[in-house]
Order: sequence, then C-alpha cells, then structure tokens
Amino acid sequence: MKRRVQFTEQVVRFRDYMPTADREKFWRLVDRITAEPEGADSHLAYTTDTVTRAAWENSVMVHYVVTSYFVVVIEADIYDASRGFNEVKPATKGLRSQVGDFVRAILGNGCHEG
Repeated sequence: MKRRVQFTEQVVRFRDYMPTADREKFWRLVDRITAEPEGADSHLAYTTDTVTRAAWENSVMVHYVVTSYFVVVIEADIYDASRGFNEVKPATKGLRSQVGDFVRAILGNGCHEG
C-alpha cells in the first residue's frame, strides 16, 4: 500500500530552496519511500529509536516516520562538500523533538502534504 506523504515546515522550506537537480532526487526518493517505506534500501536512523528511518539517493538524505497511513518526512539534508553543501541542521527543533511531535504533525499542526 502506497502511503500519503507529509512534510514538516522545515522540510518544506528546504525543499523549496533546493537546487533543481537535488529537488528531482528528493522527489524520486520520496516516491520510493512512500511505495515501500520499510524497504531494504532504508534503515533505522538511531539505535535508541525504533520509529525514525533514514534513506538517501546520491547526495540527498531524509529522515522520516512511518505510520499506518502516512510517511512523515521530518528532516532533509544535502551532503555534497564539493558544492558547499555539508549538512543542514533543523533551525529551531532537534530531530528527537520533531519525532516526539509527529502525532501533532499528522493531525495538521505544522505539517504539509506533498
């Protein structure tokens, strides 16, 4: 079952400012994740967290949470030092705090559908 995707506000802002080639990689990655969110090409992001998963395509990486009906993308990064992209940190909240808030995101507070 392909799940619907939602994004935190931080991811939406970052997505909108990505270079075009990276945005295309991002959308391919999101499509792949929504088709098979717990597939072999993803993994648990943290050893102490059984909810947050991570996946990447070339230099684009996302952290996301899988629910019954949604994939909630909570963080997006570009890793490509040759172009000056090393790591983009969340502006206001840490990742662990965002994971704790994912239920509110699903209910529509600060979350955007793709």
